[in-house]
Amino acid sequence: MNTAKSSANSLLSAVRKLIDCAKFDKTFRARVTEIISDKTCKIQYKNVDYTVKCDISLLVGDTKLLEGDSVWVKAPCNNWDALYIESGNQSDNGELVNQITKLNGEITELKTLLNQTNRNN
Repeated sequence: MNTAKSSANSLLSAVRKLIDCAKFDKTFRARVTEIISDKTCKIQYKNVDYTVKCDISLLVGDTKLLEGDSVWVKAPCNNWDALYIESGNQSDNGELVNQITKLNGEITELKTLLNQTNRNN
């Protein structure tokens, strides 16, 4: 019984190794961690950062891709050096970043206005 189980585990391990290096596309969800340019950004997948190609205008139309957004990433033919963002949609986290950025701008304006008012009094 143990010999059969050991053989099955060895076979399963060998199959998993073959699948990991097989030459087919892999698509997965990842989180944007940094926007480098309109054509490049960093993503995080399984706690590892990757620099990937992207065309932000194709991903989100009129809405800007933000750090924290969730995107679909493709490794063509399992080539992790050729990763690219296939599509994206803004997550709640991306919208939260938008709101925080807007609030920070409003707070800065209010501080400036308050300082000007204090100087005038």
